[in-house]
Amino acid sequence: PLDTALLPTEIKKIEVTFDYAAPDPSRTPTVRPSVTPSESNIISGKCGESVYYELNRATGVLRIYGTGEMEDYRYKYDLQGENTFLEKQAPWIEQGYSSDIIKVVIEEGVTYIGSSAFSSKHYGNGDACTNIETVDIAQTVSEIGSNAFSHCVNLKSIIIPNQVNTIGSYAFASCSLYNIQWGSSIQKIGCSSFENNNFIKLDIPKQIQYIGQGAFGGCRVLESVEVPDGCEICYEAFGYCASLESASFGENCRIHGKVFWKSPILTDIVIGEGSIGVVDSKHGDDYGVFMGCTGVQTISLPDSWEFENETSGLNAYT
Repeated sequence: PLDTALLPTEIKKIEVTFDYAAPDPSRTPTVRPSVTPSESNIISGKCGESVYYELNRATGVLRIYGTGEMEDYRYKYDLQGENTFLEKQAPWIEQGYSSDIIKVVIEEGVTYIGSSAFSSKHYGNGDACTNIETVDIAQTVSEIGSNAFSHCVNLKSIIIPNQVNTIGSYAFASCSLYNIQWGSSIQKIGCSSFENNNFIKLDIPKQIQYIGQGAFGGCRVLESVEVPDGCEICYEAFGYCASLESASFGENCRIHGKVFWKSPILTDIVIGEGSIGVVDSKHGDDYGVFMGCTGVQTISLPDSWEFENETSGLNAYT
């Protein structure tokens, strides 16, 4: 029991004072991530049979790790641009964390980056990880899925690892890329895979065999392009390139219709020996190969130049 005899008979009044200092206007306040105390900074889960993700919302880093392929999400395209709609979205998009991602790290062991993994954009609709600035891709990756980084508007440079052989349709469409470091194994570039970017000059690697429809279309500051020998260049591959002045295609290329469509200041075109013009109405290619090049001054064609479909060859320059 409490011994009341030990209690003080008188309680004295105590005055407490506080010194207040006004904030120093020269100091920049620290901005914290918009994560409430009740939420975890770490978001994690699966994004493939044996592939996992971990997003640190405080740092903005999304790790993709494990072995094998990532899942495909929302919009999946073949190399010709034909679309398959999938109900499922990437978990970081579905859960509303897309704006938190600043850097993506695809770690060793992952072999495939899933379609629409970082973008559910489709003709301007949907969500994208628009704050991504950096993407690190491991050497184990052999394919970058379609629409994977579409509309990641803060992505300005990308290194394609040496094992990658295919870049899917729309994979880097409508980013802000001005630089690509190509890997040594890349062979196929899908439909519209790099459209609406900021390249000034393109030297397509010699091992590339296929450039899809509109692959570099709408690259409005692109000034020159060189395509290697033996490449198939599809419909409007370099269409709507408003600053394109010169283009050189190597030997034994197959060149589809309207390849430079609406590129008005293109003046000089060189086509290598053994190349042919491809006219294929099934793919909307029944137009002239050089149609829409209203500013052309010189076209250098080889003696062997011919059309795969001779009946449509007259449209080559119209």
